[in-house]
Amino acid sequence: MISRLRSERGFTLIEMLIVIAVIAILAGIVITGVSGIQASARDTKRIGELRGVQTNLEGYFAKCGHYPNGQTCGTVGSGAAEITPWSTLQTTLGGRIAQDPLPSKTYEYGYTSGGLGYILKATLENDNASLKDPLEIETSGISTVDCTDTATNFFFCITSD
Repeated sequence: MISRLRSERGFTLIEMLIVIAVIAILAGIVITGVSGIQASARDTKRIGELRGVQTNLEGYFAKCGHYPNGQTCGTVGSGAAEITPWSTLQTTLGGRIAQDPLPSKTYEYGYTSGGLGYILKATLENDNASLKDPLEIETSGISTVDCTDTATNFFFCITSD
């Protein structure tokens, strides 16, 4: 009868602590892995959104004869290359473009003299060498948007060329 009572007592305190420690370790591993996946997902979203903006810009060009450059539609102008605030581009394109998934980051838009070329830039959270297409990051003469990666900042750029 005594051995029967001992087997029905349940878990000891040590056993419970071991189970809690194992669960905590597993949760830490999962959370660490998920945060990296979330950053990659945000980077993928950024690239997709820039491709969508690129489509809108090409539609604007087909309609107006130039990319958004501070001039009215159909007026090419001869202004110098500039960076346009993303909110201005959003207004020009009729509010059809998204914001960066993180409030601390923004997309950039720059255009060439006369609005005949553009560059779009997103700051990525992870370095991804497969995105470093030299044709897409060549920005000389396009605008003042800088797409040169640094040790802590990684960029994805799309140009009209």
